[in-house]
Amino acid sequence: MTRGAPLLRPEFGPTLPELVSGRFSVSRRAVTIALLVTVVVIVVAIKVALGIGRSQVTVHGTPSFNLVYKTAQLHRVPLQPGELVRLAGARAHVSVSLTVRHANLPPYSGDVLGGQLPLYASTYADQLKAQLPQFLLSDEGKARINTFQGYEIGYQSGPRGHRTYWRDIFLLPAPDKPKQTIVMRLRQTFSGRTGPRDRALVQAAKAAYQSFRFGTRRPLFSSG
Repeated sequence: MTRGAPLLRPEFGPTLPELVSGRFSVSRRAVTIALLVTVVVIVVAIKVALGIGRSQVTVHGTPSFNLVYKTAQLHRVPLQPGELVRLAGARAHVSVSLTVRHANLPPYSGDVLGGQLPLYASTYADQLKAQLPQFLLSDEGKARINTFQGYEIGYQSGPRGHRTYWRDIFLLPAPDKPKQTIVMRLRQTFSGRTGPRDRALVQAAKAAYQSFRFGTRRPLFSSG
């Protein structure tokens, strides 16, 4: 591009600052600044609107991470031993919880995602089977939340009519940081036929689960 050449070709007409400055006798620089301020105000307003009714949990450490939840559906409750985060909620026929803790994987020198986590998940599932009545493994495999990779297992327990569905995902901030792997667990217990409020709670728990991010910051327009 030739130095000094206009950014807008003449056939496309005058720019908005040129139109405004010509009509109201205001400098183009002042108009441009006003437009930029307006854009910033709009962006902030959108961000605030997206965040209404939501709260962010941020944990500082190794690793640091954060997640977002709907305050009308979920609330923070006292941590149990080893936990970094615990959210819970309950309606007439369903109760849910979401927890995060360090995975504390045993030492391993190979590929974490392709080798260690699948092997460890098998032992992990055996331990769960010994702890939970009527344990049934439903699925397992590599998984991803946002840009972060990991390994996930889904399982259920309990009798019919009071069934609990679980989903545990092992996530690490980067393949070369296996010691920073965390395990996030989503639990959903059903005790009857669900209604709209029950289903809204389940969706809120799943949204919080999917909102997980390593680090302390979130994308500008992230709503969950």
